Amino acid sequence: MGLHRATVLSCALILCAAISGLGTLAVGFAPGSGVPKHVHGGPVVATVISGELTLQQGGGEKIIKAGESWTEKTGDVHAVVNRSEGVTRVVVSLLLPKGAAATTLVK
Repeated sequence: MGLHRATVLSCALILCAAISGLGTLAVGFAPGSGVPKHVHGGPVVATVISGELTLQQGGGEKIIKAGESWTEKTGDVHAVVNRSEGVTRVVVSLLLPKGAAATTLVK
């Protein structure tokens, strides 16, 4: 079974005028969906709001459960997948320098 892109069940992007490039995104991952290996152009803080998500990073895997968070440095290669039977909801905050790509897939 291959990795499928996240099904965005709900999405809200908030750009704060005081801090250019700060965005917050709420994403819903359907069972079996995820995002293949990718990097972000700025630091990220992500929190699982409900369900659980498997984070694949640095050659290992970690299950992140509701109420838990993880951080990513600029350029950290990682992937996420919802291996649970229910929808997983995640809130992601990203700080992007001007001109940086939010997400770039990695082969």
